[in-house]
Amino acid sequence: MTVLVDMTIIESNMNIMEEKILSELERLAREKDVRVLYACESGSRAWGFPSPDSDYDVRFLYAHPEEWYLGVYEKRDVIEKPITDELDLGGWDIKKSLGLLAGSNAPLIEWLHSPVVYFQDDIVLEKMRTLAKKCFRVRNVCYHYYVMADKLWQKIEPESGIKLKTLFYVLRALLCVEWIIREESIPPVAMSEIVNKFYLDSDFANSVSFLTKLKSGLNEKDLISATEHKDHFGMVRMRVLELFSMMPDSFPENRNDANNDEIDRTLIEILRS
Repeated sequence: MTVLVDMTIIESNMNIMEEKILSELERLAREKDVRVLYACESGSRAWGFPSPDSDYDVRFLYAHPEEWYLGVYEKRDVIEKPITDELDLGGWDIKKSLGLLAGSNAPLIEWLHSPVVYFQDDIVLEKMRTLAKKCFRVRNVCYHYYVMADKLWQKIEPESGIKLKTLFYVLRALLCVEWIIREESIPPVAMSEIVNKFYLDSDFANSVSFLTKLKSGLNEKDLISATEHKDHFGMVRMRVLELFSMMPDSFPENRNDANNDEIDRTLIEILRS
């Protein structure tokens, strides 16, 4: 029997965690003398398939005072904190972030479009999303997702039991590639949006929904039986194999509509805002 999670408990815990997250961000801002520009959820909670013991993977962008950037030597441009009480907190400096955005860094693009946002500077977020769209490199991002899916797929051994977390990571990555190829745009962060766009009311969508609910009652490391859930697992496995087979020999050419001057100008505007 599958035990599903009480959503009222999830909402209550989320409110408590939101307060904790914001409090920790305020503390870090004072301690590091930085200004937090944006903070969001990444990982399974943003992707729409968390487990009860999933960490809160909070990612944030920040800026130092302008004079910090004028030194001769490079300085540390990340803030990382050890995972404590389910909270995994990590941030990138705005200069580092803009440099990665120029290269169409897939994780950063996901952060900027996360459906779970804890804090945002509206002007900064608009600038960053505009640049993300202009700098979006189809080939780079497709390869990022494809390589991730391929490596993780090799780790799945149905006869030994299936870790739904790994299966969903593979599935979401391949669906993102499918979205990029078909829509020629940045894919949604939540996996359900891609499923509903392409597979609404299909047997595949029903199997994804079933396995998502099943995962919501299982811990991250729990395994499920491929035999017990063979219909749903078989449906998802079949789609994964179809998506792998559909991958082209080479992905579409990159497109980059932003130039270095625009990126530099964006950095200055954000620092002086």
